[in-house]
Amino acid sequence: QQRIPANVMRDEARATMTQHAPTVTQTKEVAQAVYVTGPTTEQETQAQVTQVRQEQLVMGERQQQVVEIPTVHVEEIIQEIPEIQIRRMIQEVPQIVQEYVEQIVEQEVHVPMVIPQRRVQQRPVEQIVEV
Repeated sequence: QQRIPANVMRDEARATMTQHAPTVTQTKEVAQAVYVTGPTTEQETQAQVTQVRQEQLVMGERQQQVVEIPTVHVEEIIQEIPEIQIRRMIQEVPQIVQEYVEQIVEQEVHVPMVIPQRRVQQRPVEQIVEV
């Protein structure tokens, strides 16, 4: 892990404090096995945070230095309003008109005719002959 110091900005006019957390980077590499005598163990645990507070007391007047770092915050809102354009067009629209046209059609017509015919009907008859 690599420790990066936090950026602290102090604003006396608004009596607020802004603190930005540092970014933490970590790399894990796998190397060849190293053989040593005795058992070897490996554990992965949570990140451990250690705080060290120190004070240095010096005789004399107390002196405080406040350094303000000016930062510029620019917020631009651009709203584009397009100009109104008037466009005049002439467009031809085709008009559909229905016209009826006479057509002469030849058609062959079959007329049924009655033809008289003679019918002959045959009926089988049994004859009994006595001998």
